[in-house]
Amino acid sequence: MKIRNFLIYSILYLMLIGLIIVVFFNDLFNSTRVINLGIFKFQKTFEFDSFTWVCMPLVIYVIFALLYFYFSFISFHFSTKRLIKDGKKFEMFLEDLVLDRKNIYKFKTKEIQDASELVKSLYYNQAGTSADKLNNAIAIKAMVENGEICDLKPFKLSKDNTIYLKNEANKAKNDLNYAYNLLKNQEEIQDEISLSAYNNLILNGIYANIKTLKIQKSKEDIKILLNRFANDDLSLSNAELEVLIFNDNFEEGEYLDFAKELFAKIEPNSLKAIFLKLKNEKDNAFRAYLYILAKLALFDELIEEIYGSEADLEDFKLIVFLKEQGKTYDVDKLIC
Repeated sequence: MKIRNFLIYSILYLMLIGLIIVVFFNDLFNSTRVINLGIFKFQKTFEFDSFTWVCMPLVIYVIFALLYFYFSFISFHFSTKRLIKDGKKFEMFLEDLVLDRKNIYKFKTKEIQDASELVKSLYYNQAGTSADKLNNAIAIKAMVENGEICDLKPFKLSKDNTIYLKNEANKAKNDLNYAYNLLKNQEEIQDEISLSAYNNLILNGIYANIKTLKIQKSKEDIKILLNRFANDDLSLSNAELEVLIFNDNFEEGEYLDFAKELFAKIEPNSLKAIFLKLKNEKDNAFRAYLYILAKLALFDELIEEIYGSEADLEDFKLIVFLKEQGKTYDVDKLIC
């Protein structure tokens, strides 16, 4: 109970008792009471007005009330002094925390001592306080920041919360089904979560899902897919491979790299057919087609293409020359 309330209620109580005595027991003012007190051989007689005996408990109550006020004031005074000292010490604690000074602080006020432990846990992002909820929150945040997928339902985070968004990005980055369901109706990358989902599919997804996306693939995306195919990490039919290569306009060197990557993966006639079609539609694919002819040792066709072109093809002419001279050579070292 607050001291102010206690004082008000005490005054009201004394006034009520006084009023009751005056109204209902006014005869007490004219009567006396005698009490004989005996302890062993000690005998004593006390004679007081009846009113005095009635008021004595009230007087005792007032004495104890005053003592209560006094000790409450003393306790409040020292608590305030401790709080003020701990407040100044807490400022120094925060300064040392920011400056990474390893000083040890002990606070006299339990609440400030607990608060200092909570602040350290939050600052260093480490669980270790007696507050289970805070420990759980710190652990969950660390897991999400580390790229793990966590159940955030108990925390009731809003959908614009940074931890919630990071967790969704983790799902998109690691869960192919989630990534595909997120993107299958999107026509462009909308945010970081969509980007994580798209990269996950390009790097790890099956082509059956990738080819149904409405999002336009970039040159880098196509290069990644072709590289996965070349490394047996992605299954592509010849038709799907052709669609990918024809999807964008690449540089001459890029088409040549495709030819080198795919040479050991595709049946020779199919590969030749794809790059012949590519050469007829993309000027930059001409050298890639010549590379395929050279690798397949189709020298009649290679000579026809070389000398029917006005391009500088000295490296391919060198291959023809070496072949005619019966010399050994490495196509991959000569054509770059």
